Amino acid sequence: MVSDIRCATFPYSCSAWLSILPGGPSAEVPSEWRPAATDPWWGPGGNLTSSGHLDAEPFGTLPNVPVGPQQIVISLLGVSDVPSYKPDGTEATDLLARCIGAVDVGPETDVVSVRVTITPGDDAASSAHRCTVSVRADP
Repeated sequence: MVSDIRCATFPYSCSAWLSILPGGPSAEVPSEWRPAATDPWWGPGGNLTSSGHLDAEPFGTLPNVPVGPQQIVISLLGVSDVPSYKPDGTEATDLLARCIGAVDVGPETDVVSVRVTITPGDDAASSAHRCTVSVRADP
């Protein structure tokens, strides 16, 4: 995970989440969709009040990618130190960036390599970011 983030300063923070969803490259992920609480995530690295990058190690376990067409979804989510909640009781988060990489995992695949790059958007006053992901299945 390569990151240059502008969203990890008190009282606002962000984290990058990795999700595996079934479907090929044309499957849609709605902007209101959020990762499961059990999905692995990376938080701000170093100084938690002013970090400009994400931690190298994820919180949680990296998943095994199932055989078949899959989407590797990276969501950069922002949250205030005083969280707000949606009507269903889940924490409300801002979607700052999302990138999706499609991969077709065969039964002989041993490793799925994922490279993610997150950079700030063009507007320095905005918390919007850009995200790219490349995915490769290696036998």
